Amino acid sequence: MKFIQNLFFIVFFFSAFLLYAQIQTSLSNILRYGTGERSLGNINSDFIYRENLTDAIFRLPLNLNVGFRLLYDKPPEIGQEFRGISRRYIEYDNDDFYMRAGNLSELYGKGLAINLFENRGLAYDTWLDGINAKYKFDDLKISLLGGVINFADSINFWREEKYILFGGNTEYKFNKNFKAGISFVSAEGEIPLPGLIHKLKTEIPEIYFSLSLGDFDFFVDWSHKWTSVENS
Repeated sequence: MKFIQNLFFIVFFFSAFLLYAQIQTSLSNILRYGTGERSLGNINSDFIYRENLTDAIFRLPLNLNVGFRLLYDKPPEIGQEFRGISRRYIEYDNDDFYMRAGNLSELYGKGLAINLFENRGLAYDTWLDGINAKYKFDDLKISLLGGVINFADSINFWREEKYILFGGNTEYKFNKNFKAGISFVSAEGEIPLPGLIHKLKTEIPEIYFSLSLGDFDFFVDWSHKWTSVENS
């Protein structure tokens, strides 16, 4: 029995060592510190902000990547305070097929239907917490996503919007100069206001065309947004 336990330990240790040897790690860190004045009406007060952002990516065997962001904003220059893990994801990327679960950004066409991005300078963050899958077959690309957006207003701190969103995009490249795509996005959410909550349901179809002629690029993008609102 002891021999089996020792053998299991040796095999486990050796497997863990081989796996560790194949892991590639990428780390980046941004530290921001500043002082100044903040005004509220006619009242001025001293202000100090401290922000530290650490991004880590672990590239594993079998085309797997795991990543997270450790964020310390207390207080931030703009927006709400946060301490902890603000991003985490696992993704699989193998040439024609891609899948990611966790926090993600996305852009369809030029962004008329969907453009999920972050701008820390404006405290603007519409990243999705969900799943994104993409498949490429020759000149055809298909993308599907679904999840939740928690959007915090950088001015009205009491206002936090939550959306459940689903979307899809198909793009076909007819030749090296011309491609076309269609998208559809559906979302349901709530916008809290003092004494009132707006419940929204939105649908956005999109169609676009891209043409490259030498030094000139032409892009035509059309979309239409339907929104129904209920007050509660």
